[in-house]
Amino acid sequence: MKYDEGKPNIALIPPEALLDIAKVFTFGAEKYGVNNWRIDGANTSWSRTYGSIQRHLTAWLAGEDLDPESGESHLTHAATQIMILMTYQSDGVIWQDDRYSSIRKEKDV
Repeated sequence: MKYDEGKPNIALIPPEALLDIAKVFTFGAEKYGVNNWRIDGANTSWSRTYGSIQRHLTAWLAGEDLDPESGESHLTHAATQIMILMTYQSDGVIWQDDRYSSIRKEKDV
């Protein structure tokens, strides 16, 4: 008997996308160090990571498919940065959460 009910089906994630994301993480590890993005999470504002996502998406929208430095897809770079933000949030790395929110502002008052 298998006890898979209620567990996420990882097989549904396109393997091509995972491999591309792994390439971008590998590029980053070679440039900055393995898991440097995790270590640097305490020093990197969420808006800076968001800015990186937007720059990659804007370059892609303007017709540039590949990041000139890494040779990898701008979409993959954006997806990688989104995964980093998701991990910061799920890990509770909130001290660099500098998002503006009128809702949050009202709560703080």
